[in-house]
Amino acid sequence: MERVSKFSKTSATDLKCILENVSPAIKSTFEHCRTSKTFYGSLLEDVSEELTNLFRKAKTILNLFLATLDGVIVFDTDTESETDLLIKVIDSIGLFVNIANELDLRAFVETAKMFGKLAIKHQQTVQQIDVTIVTGHVAQLTKSISLMLLFYQDTSAQIDEKKIRVVGFSLKILDKLLTAYCSYINNEILECVIDLLLKIFRCSPLCLQKDQFDDKLIEVINVHISKGADAFLNTTFKSSDFKQAFFEYGTRENIDKLGYHLSIVSIMNKLLGMSHEQSCTWTLGDQSIIDLAFTNINYIQEEICVGEARLPGVHDIGERQRSASLYEATLVSICGLISQIPAEGFYAIELILLKHLLGSQLWSSLLSADTWCFVARIGSSELCASHVKYLLKVHAALMKRRNSLEMIILENLIGRLYSLLSEDTRHDLMIEIDDLENPSWTEVARFLPPKTKSVLQTRLASVLNEIPSTFIELQRQPTVQNWNRFTLLMILMGKLNYLGEKNIADMLSQIWNSVANTIEVFENRQLDILSEFMLKLFSVTQPEKIQKNTLSSILEAILASLLCCPPHVKVMASHYLRNNVKSFDNCEVRTANALAELNCCLLEDENPWVRQEALESFVYVTHMCPNDDLVTRIVSAITRKSSLSDSLPAYLSDRTYYELRDFADVRSYLRHVVVHSRDIRHVCDNYEAFERNEKLAKLENRHVDNSDESPLMTKELDECVNKLCGELSEITKKSDAIGKDVLRKLRLVCEKFLDITTPK
Repeated sequence: MERVSKFSKTSATDLKCILENVSPAIKSTFEHCRTSKTFYGSLLEDVSEELTNLFRKAKTILNLFLATLDGVIVFDTDTESETDLLIKVIDSIGLFVNIANELDLRAFVETAKMFGKLAIKHQQTVQQIDVTIVTGHVAQLTKSISLMLLFYQDTSAQIDEKKIRVVGFSLKILDKLLTAYCSYINNEILECVIDLLLKIFRCSPLCLQKDQFDDKLIEVINVHISKGADAFLNTTFKSSDFKQAFFEYGTRENIDKLGYHLSIVSIMNKLLGMSHEQSCTWTLGDQSIIDLAFTNINYIQEEICVGEARLPGVHDIGERQRSASLYEATLVSICGLISQIPAEGFYAIELILLKHLLGSQLWSSLLSADTWCFVARIGSSELCASHVKYLLKVHAALMKRRNSLEMIILENLIGRLYSLLSEDTRHDLMIEIDDLENPSWTEVARFLPPKTKSVLQTRLASVLNEIPSTFIELQRQPTVQNWNRFTLLMILMGKLNYLGEKNIADMLSQIWNSVANTIEVFENRQLDILSEFMLKLFSVTQPEKIQKNTLSSILEAILASLLCCPPHVKVMASHYLRNNVKSFDNCEVRTANALAELNCCLLEDENPWVRQEALESFVYVTHMCPNDDLVTRIVSAITRKSSLSDSLPAYLSDRTYYELRDFADVRSYLRHVVVHSRDIRHVCDNYEAFERNEKLAKLENRHVDNSDESPLMTKELDECVNKLCGELSEITKKSDAIGKDVLRKLRLVCEKFLDITTPK
């Protein structure tokens, strides 16, 4: 072979013997070395030196053979015999590439280089005879490169820079092969190419930084692999079947969802620079890259929450390059594509936005809402107004699902879109609503212009004036119909900041005190109903419109109620303090004391969510409250609480207070939270239908048991009651020293006793 490699140009026919015999010999030797571990088993160590020498000789012959192919042998493709030899040689070298990948990187590079050179140089001949000879090996080459790129999955493994350079060189060869045989790349090969694309995008510098790769190594990977990602994507785009294959790839199980999403974002960015027709092919129709981006973002919520995987962000010329979160990069790409869609095709985008807005998936719903706001900003005022009208109709149709995720995001979006309209448009839109008693419009109430709010109050005056009489009727006849009517009026009153006459403020005080006096005995369904009602009460209770003595009574009742409230009501209490901070500018001592105790109660709550909201509310109140005396009183009250001596200073100084147990770091904790928050769905409370009957049965049994009590037991009870009466008499003499909460509990017990002793 060494002598032949020094020949001048020679026809393939003259060297037919070498072409037919050298390739099988090299192949047999390589395969023997590759399977030696399995073949020799425990004897491998004894023959390892012989195997090494054998492989070196085969590799030397291979190098000489490749040199001969490159500089000596000439194939006459007009001759059938030489064409057949050429096809066999290309096939043999393609096999060498696959085998050498597992044995020696240098041999892999040399054989891949020769395979690419011959396949591209003689592509017309190959395509006429049997193109699968090349395309089959292209698929295998793609898989081999993919395997070499798996290093990003194991940050602890030692990564050889030489291997990275080999990957980079192999990618260039593969890119040329895909370009030459673009028309013959089938879905099977495209699947391998897409899998490789995902791994290439996972090797971007910003993604590798999150995995704590060495900076020098990241730079090497960037130079040899990452910088060629866009060019490789451009090549795959040349295949007419690429789009179909890419969408089908996303339906497979156990794919790299992060890598797939990075590919989606890269494709969207590429489409921004393509022609209008090409862009619409990907964005409109049954298979839309925008729809795919919305769907796939739900699969990478772990990466979004941890926030370490990032992409290059948008920056102006001359500015320092910045990075963007996965969510931000996706949003920017989607908005860029939407801005290029023609008016006649925009309905398809509206359907996609609505589909994901109401899809019950957190991240796609948020992404849809943010995208919708972008559309409202770049579109006409008429388009934004029509969207608000339509979404209000959707909201009205889904009113029974008020606490669902999609409704919460929908309500937030309606408010955001409505706030973007001009004051006149906002006014006109509300005036057009016929049925104002349907509360579906109330989500935009906080953005109503003053003149609009005044008009609505006038139109609803007769309804709002029913509030006192409706409350009296509810007390007289507590039916579901009266309850629903009263809660509806409460919603309207709160959204329009309407308190009317003083008797309505007194009514609110009466309601709050009734809640405080009765909430302790409520449970299950009753407590849930009362909690929902309390949320409405907070929106109606406006400090600036309530007299000072009435306000202090209400705040004390709220404080007493919170002892038995579920966490979400306590959180609403924190929001109430924060939202009304400027209304406490001139409060009396009693009100200030109630506010101070309310802050302490929330800060000391056992629920972490309530405490966190209370801390944020406390900081806001102390900074924004115009009443310095009130702030001083609140701070003094909190300072006296020993239970807050550690947590509050830690929060204010941004110091870690809670130690994470069973988690190595915050990243591990966030991943744990995300995993356990997946597929959370609304679950209806399963109230037992026989709950009330059970209670009545227990009461009846207790009554029967009591009626059977012996005279001795009756005598003991009489003595106990006499003793209790004496103690109560002493307590009444010192009632001024008793706390309000204790007095309220005592009053509740006394009322119960009077109820059971009063003759029917």
